[in-house]
Amino acid sequence: MDRDLGEAEFISQYQYTSNRIDLSARVKELPVPSCFYYSTDDSLVNAARLNEMSKANAKLSVISTPGCGHMLPLEKTRELAQYLNDWAQL
Repeated sequence: MDRDLGEAEFISQYQYTSNRIDLSARVKELPVPSCFYYSTDDSLVNAARLNEMSKANAKLSVISTPGCGHMLPLEKTRELAQYLNDWAQL
């Protein structure tokens, strides 16, 4: 990401995504359809935990994509857009 968007954007994203509150208990209880979309080799994502949360909430789906990126709306725009279009057709 830093190569494509520059060092300042990389630092900004890193700072905003590093210190987070654990919201997993709240996510498990979401009453609306929700989805996590992640890269299979993203070192910042705990796939086992996402799958555990999706088992606790039938309205929560988990979709993975090959790669190690963690800014998928920027890195896999077309793939994400296709998923959203397919979902909207349901």
